[in-house]
Amino acid sequence: MQLAFNQFNVTEDSAADRQSILILHGLFGSKRNWQSIARQISEQCQVFTLDLRNHGESEHHDDMTYRAMADDVFQFISEHSLGNVTVIGHSMGGKVAMQMALQNPELIKRLVIIDIAPVKYHHGFNDLIDSLKALPLDQISSRQEADKHLRSTVQPETLRQFLLQNLKNSADGFCWRINLDAIQANIETLMDFPLDHNVMQYQNSVLFLKGERSDYIKHEYERTIFKIFSRALFITVVDTGHWLHAENPDFVVAEIRKFIK
Repeated sequence: MQLAFNQFNVTEDSAADRQSILILHGLFGSKRNWQSIARQISEQCQVFTLDLRNHGESEHHDDMTYRAMADDVFQFISEHSLGNVTVIGHSMGGKVAMQMALQNPELIKRLVIIDIAPVKYHHGFNDLIDSLKALPLDQISSRQEADKHLRSTVQPETLRQFLLQNLKNSADGFCWRINLDAIQANIETLMDFPLDHNVMQYQNSVLFLKGERSDYIKHEYERTIFKIFSRALFITVVDTGHWLHAENPDFVVAEIRKFIK
């Protein structure tokens, strides 16, 4: 599947010789969420922000397994002849990155995993998706109107504004960029992680950045992480939640820069 992308720090050097960084967004996100950070770290290397399948400007598909999404990114790496690849992934994108490292470890130099672990999570996303699907798209003329419709069922406001970035205003009116049907049909798969206990460990370095106020990387998950990623390094980003890259981008950029040197 072809993935939409933005590229930062384009040079004439061979793509295979340069350090390449791929940034993968989380559930309901897009490449747009990472533009600022991509620009900052592109001072050291070439950076690509990708829209994963069923998100942003990428194609829609019923299959949303982590292997399928990893294969999409491997196809991107092949088509762009990239070498020396670091993958940065937030939340769902972090699970895609971990799947890539376990599936083809020789193609991935290192990982930066942002506030997610290779474990199964409990969720309440079905109610949220139902609220988004119930939005009367044919009756709204602005994002402000959409926000009013969602106010009673989707809280807080910051979450609504994040989700409403996925509304697209076309000639035929508003529509969702994200494939809500596919996401809902695959939500249990997305909350889990396809851990093969017979797989070899990923031997390269992995940086885990976790939000201090987030419970996505609990202390008890670290044992599972070290079994798979023996060279894992954990850094807590003070006074942040799950969206730590938005809440403290300067610290996140500084830690990524140190890690990829």
